[in-house]
Amino acid sequence: MADLFGSSTGPAEPAVQVSGSLYRVRHFAEEARQGRLAALEALRRAEAEVDAYLARQAQARDAEVRAAGEGKVAADPRPTSAQAARTIAPRVGTQRARILAAIVEYGGLTDHELAERLGMLDNSVRPRRTELVSGGFAADSGRVRTHRGTAWVVWEATEEGRAWWRSLLGGAA
Repeated sequence: MADLFGSSTGPAEPAVQVSGSLYRVRHFAEEARQGRLAALEALRRAEAEVDAYLARQAQARDAEVRAAGEGKVAADPRPTSAQAARTIAPRVGTQRARILAAIVEYGGLTDHELAERLGMLDNSVRPRRTELVSGGFAADSGRVRTHRGTAWVVWEATEEGRAWWRSLLGGAA
């Protein structure tokens, strides 16, 4: 009898072609139940299949995180590319521009206040605000405000952030 990996354990029998990690694990359990595969061997193969599946999932997540996107730098950028990505001014109509505009207009806001005023989720505000900080357009003011019983950092525009805002207004503000 041949198992999935072609090793012979008895009379010749065609190998079962099972696709997908879960199906392969199930197949190993069934082989052990029917006595065609030792229980420890079935467990070893199932464990190897699960490990391989988890490794594939981790690689897919890593590839997704490293994928280039607006406002992000590739995982292994050239120094000049990384610097350019950090210093590029926010484009009007983007979340970054809306967040920076609100920070300038209100003289500093917390992530929570930004989310409320802009009608965005906190988890949408934070990454864009982080990009503004990395680009030198916003900074920690050193002040905090309490929301929901938690102290939140008040973010304020840097001189560069205020200059960006003035350029939108044609020099006013």
